[in-house]
Amino acid sequence: MYLGFSTTLLPELTDLPDIAARIAAAGYDGIEWRVHPDYHIRPSEILVQAPQLRELADAHGLRVPCLASYLQWTELGAIEQLLEAARILGCPKVRLAGFVYDRTESYERVHERALEQIARALPLLQSAGVAGLIETHFGTIHASAQGARQIVRHFDPAAVGVILDASNLCVEGREDWALNLDLLGPWLQHVHVRNTEWWRDDQNRWRWQWADLATGLVPWQEVFDLLGKRGYSGFATSENIWGVPKRTSGYIGEIGPYMGGRGEPRSIAQRLGDIDYLKKLARPQG
Repeated sequence: MYLGFSTTLLPELTDLPDIAARIAAAGYDGIEWRVHPDYHIRPSEILVQAPQLRELADAHGLRVPCLASYLQWTELGAIEQLLEAARILGCPKVRLAGFVYDRTESYERVHERALEQIARALPLLQSAGVAGLIETHFGTIHASAQGARQIVRHFDPAAVGVILDASNLCVEGREDWALNLDLLGPWLQHVHVRNTEWWRDDQNRWRWQWADLATGLVPWQEVFDLLGKRGYSGFATSENIWGVPKRTSGYIGEIGPYMGGRGEPRSIAQRLGDIDYLKKLARPQG
C-alpha cells in the first residue's frame, strides 16, 4: 500500500513547487492535487498546468494517484480536460462530484439520474483510460458501501469506482468494516484517511466533528489490515481535515476559522507529520 497526501490540507500555501517539496520531504509516496476554483488548481487551468505538475512529481519522486476535483458528472467539457491532464500526469483516477440526497427528490429519481450521468461520461473515461470515482459521503445516495455499490455495479470497475472514506461512514452509512470492503470489491479504487467522533453539546444534543486519526471512531489499524488481506495495493491518502484553516466555503464540519475538532488549529508540520501514524498502519502486522 502507498501513502499519499491531499493538498486540500494546505490551503495557506500557493506555491506549487513548495507544496510538492514539502509533501515529498515528509516521506509520502504521492500527491493528490485539489482541483477547485479556490485552490490549488482551477479546473479551467488543469490541462495547461499538467506538464508542470508532472515535472514536479517526477522531480520529487511522487506519484499522482488521484485528482480531487469537484466537477459534476454533467460537465463533460471540463471532465474531458481533467482526464487529459490526468493522462499527462500518469494519474489513473479522478474524483467527481457525488449524487446528493437532500429529501427534495426520491432515492429512485436521484439514483436514476446518477446512472444516466455516469453513462454519458463513460465514453470519455474509457477513451482516456482513467477511472472516475465517487466517494462514500454522508448526504448522498452513496453514504454507505451498499449505496455506492448500487450505482457502480452497473459499470466496469476499470472506468468507474469508489473512494472509501471511512470517516464519512461514521457520520452516515457505517457497516461492518469487512462488509464495506466485500461490497465494494473491485470498485474500491482509492482510500481517504481521516477520522470522526461524536460528542454532546451544552444542550445535550449529539454532534459530530473531525477528530485525531488515532482516537476517532474509525479503527484504522483494523481497516488497513483488512485492506491488506484483500490484496489492496493502491493509495491511502491523508485527507485529515482536522485543524486545517478554513480558506474556502463549502466544507461540512467547519468550526470557526478551522475545520474539524472544536476549533483548534494544527500546524502544517503537524498535518504532514501524520505520515508517522500512517506508516505504522501500513506496516505488515505479525
